[in-house]
Amino acid sequence: MTASPEAVSREAFVVQLMSMGVPKERAETEATRRYGPVRSAVELERDERALEKAEQLEVQKVYRAFGCTVYWLSQARAARQTPGMPDLRIFAPRAGAHWDHETKRQGRGDKDLEPAQRDYREHAEQCGLDVVVGDRFAAGDQLVRLGLAVWDGDRLEPVR
Repeated sequence: MTASPEAVSREAFVVQLMSMGVPKERAETEATRRYGPVRSAVELERDERALEKAEQLEVQKVYRAFGCTVYWLSQARAARQTPGMPDLRIFAPRAGAHWDHETKRQGRGDKDLEPAQRDYREHAEQCGLDVVVGDRFAAGDQLVRLGLAVWDGDRLEPVR
């Protein structure tokens, strides 16, 4: 019917469908199905007082704002989960990627990993699974690495 999403921009895809007689609303729906929802910029705030759980909420908001699906692996109560498991697993269909994210408070990162978390990261990366460690800004950096976003100061802008 039309070219692949990589070859045609979202806007060009909508125009192409409309030129074929598809109503604009249906063309937009098809574009969302193919390219994902239209994303808006996300303003990230610096707050080194935020506790890790609050930061984890902000991390998942950043990922979801850019069309990612986030699965929570952390448990609020004692669980029989293997020590070292990360807090989040993220899937980014637009980038064809998935990775884990171990959340840390702002200003903290690799040096603050527990030994079991270091072991998990080492094993995961040996098998090709990326493990991001850090705060909402680390999440933003991951989205930039995947080509889904660009930084404009502390503002994360979608790549169109």
